[in-house]
Amino acid sequence: LRWRDVGETQSEAIYALANDHLRRVLAGERISEWVTFDARGTSRRFNHSYHALTLADGRAVLLIEAKAGPSAEEMLDFASDHTLTVGLYEIDGHLISGNPAFRALTAHHPLHDLTALLPDDGGSDTWQTTIATQSELVFDTELQTDRGPAQFRGKLRQVLGQSGQPRAILTLANLTEQRVRDTERALSETRARAEHFLDRAEVATYVTNLGRRRIQPDRRWWSMLGYADDEFPVTYETWKSLLHPDDVAGLRAGIAAIRTQQAEQWNHAYRLRCKDGSWRWVLDRGVVTRRDGDGRPLEFSGICLDIHEQKRVEEALARSEMRQSALLGALPDLIIVQDQHGCVVDLHAANPELWWMPREKVFGRRLAEHLPPHVEAAFNEAQALVLGTGRMVHNSYSIDHPVRGTSFREFRMVPYGAGQTLTLIRDVTAQQLAELQRQQAVRQMQQAQKMEALGQLTGGIAHDFNNILASILGYAWLARQHPLILSDPKLSEYLKIVTAAGERGRDLVQQLLTFSRRSNATTPDAIDPLPVVEEAFRMLKSIVPSRIGMHLALPPAAPAIAAAPGELHQVLVNLVVNSRDALGEHGDITIRLAPTSGEHRACTSCLRLVDGDYLALSVTDTGAGIPAETLGRIFDPFFTTKDVGEGTGIGLSVVDGIVHRGGGHIFVDSRSGQGTRFDILLPLAAQQDALKTPPAEIVPARRAARGKLMVVDDEVWLGAFLQELLQEFGYSVEVFANGADALQALNNAPDSYTAVITDLTMPQMSGLELASAIRERQPDLPVVLCTGAGRAPDRESAARAGIRHVLPKPIPVAELQAVLAEFVST
Repeated sequence: LRWRDVGETQSEAIYALANDHLRRVLAGERISEWVTFDARGTSRRFNHSYHALTLADGRAVLLIEAKAGPSAEEMLDFASDHTLTVGLYEIDGHLISGNPAFRALTAHHPLHDLTALLPDDGGSDTWQTTIATQSELVFDTELQTDRGPAQFRGKLRQVLGQSGQPRAILTLANLTEQRVRDTERALSETRARAEHFLDRAEVATYVTNLGRRRIQPDRRWWSMLGYADDEFPVTYETWKSLLHPDDVAGLRAGIAAIRTQQAEQWNHAYRLRCKDGSWRWVLDRGVVTRRDGDGRPLEFSGICLDIHEQKRVEEALARSEMRQSALLGALPDLIIVQDQHGCVVDLHAANPELWWMPREKVFGRRLAEHLPPHVEAAFNEAQALVLGTGRMVHNSYSIDHPVRGTSFREFRMVPYGAGQTLTLIRDVTAQQLAELQRQQAVRQMQQAQKMEALGQLTGGIAHDFNNILASILGYAWLARQHPLILSDPKLSEYLKIVTAAGERGRDLVQQLLTFSRRSNATTPDAIDPLPVVEEAFRMLKSIVPSRIGMHLALPPAAPAIAAAPGELHQVLVNLVVNSRDALGEHGDITIRLAPTSGEHRACTSCLRLVDGDYLALSVTDTGAGIPAETLGRIFDPFFTTKDVGEGTGIGLSVVDGIVHRGGGHIFVDSRSGQGTRFDILLPLAAQQDALKTPPAEIVPARRAARGKLMVVDDEVWLGAFLQELLQEFGYSVEVFANGADALQALNNAPDSYTAVITDLTMPQMSGLELASAIRERQPDLPVVLCTGAGRAPDRESAARAGIRHVLPKPIPVAELQAVLAEFVST
């Protein structure tokens, strides 16, 4: 044999068929078919199997394996030893022979005529033609057998006899027996699969004979508990001994329900003791599988599923949930889960009343329905951002409640699953109030520091200015006493104007000293405020234009307050003048006096919360009001909204200093365009008296004869003025610029001086120190202290230092003359 291309010897159809076979086997398909060839007048059948091979040069070729089919006689001999039913017929349909199975079948059903055996469906009339064209004829028919009628499948095809003549061979397959065998095989496979599944699922089966009280578990039941197969007989008592004591009662009730026909099945989870002594959870599910004639259960079957790991996980989850519940219960926060539409999916609140959101009213509804519009907008914006970006959003808001007041909240919102958000809302009202109080304390401290600094500044300015005024007023007074001035009315008028201007300056300095809280005022006695207010009202009516209505509302009686009448008068005058300037052309000013209790409000000036009982002095006007941006600065020194030259800006500062130095407070209620009301809260006398100690008595001095006076002042002008003034009174005067020189003069001539007049604030040695040194040397020598700083020593300190009297600067001449007349004999 030699290789030839099939395209050279075969038709184009055969060539295409060979290529198709090659493509199919290369794709992995297995092809096997019967082919009939005619060679030299004889037809032979061959079984072709097709295989793909790869040559050394890489080409793919188709290998055709041809096996010659056996002859009819060879097929009968082969079938004689098998159960296959085979019969051989002539082409005209007459039976030639059959194998033993075929002959056994003919004993019950006639099979001699093939044409009569074929079904009468019209297609069997040409069976010779059908099998001759290299195909087989398949049909189903019913035949009688030794077991009765059975369904057979026949296959008829053409074969060659030993002599080469064509024959028809018939094979019959008993479909009924095949179905039985298939069923048995399927059942066996099903059982194997079930066993495999139960092994994998760790599911044990059992059958319980209720009458004999015996349980038949399978091998998996033993292995699940760690025992060997059939290690001990499993009776009801044995099974009960394996039960956990806590599970016995539940199982007993379940079995009783089955026995009394109250239940058809059961479903129980319980624990069984393993061989190693541990306990294993199983889930037992069973049904009644057999009953007696009266319907009583005889047999109970079921499965035991190993759920130990599941129970362990459930218990761990339960513990975790308990811990989570405990943690959530300890949190004072509100936790809300919302879907993408803003509806509440879940909610937790340790104290629902705090949040004003009952679960039954909020759950399943949009949270926005329970929020004010501004909070709703914040939540909607936050949820859109969280769902869009996946980032956490932190925000805060406040809610006003008619009963509970204002609450401050902050929230954090994060993604929580598909299309959901989790929001943690925390009430920070206490923290917010604490922060506000801290800020208030800071502002109070800053205000106090500012006022202290300004007080020191104004005190220093006032002290220096007082010295200047003392010189001006002193020399003006001396000039007015001169005969030339007395004889010249015009010069006398000039000096009177100079004196009036100096006195105005003196009054302004006193206001500065009052503001700086450095006034030399001593602790005031208890006074009745009604006469002071009435007197001030009469005086104020004369300085307020008639176009402005003045109204006074006083109670029949008022509690006593601890205040200096002059300071109360000054407070009232400053407030009324301030209201007069705010009214302009027309309006009304009302003065009221009434007891009041602190309303837990913050003082407008010092910002402290006010409680307790006070006497409220109120001044109300119908003016333009104070703008909100200005209200916080009205007590600042030198702050004014008036034009240049129309106000000093210290009026309200003076009021603030007087009121707070006396332990009072100020409430200001004003809105732009709606007028202003000042409430001055003055402490009652009983409160003040408890805080004060009675002043020390000043030791009276003996009278001395007219003699020589010592004046000590570092201001040369003042020293010269006092020297000339006192000489006019008839005294001999010696002036010293400092305390050291004065003490040296006393040491040199201890009996030469009858009194000492000294300034308080001096370099190197103060007037108080000088007085103490003089007291040690000459206890009986009177000392008069003059001060322009406003802060004089208290009576007790003055008495210890030997100071007999304290005079302010500018020095009132008449009072100085009266004091000297008391100490020095004429």
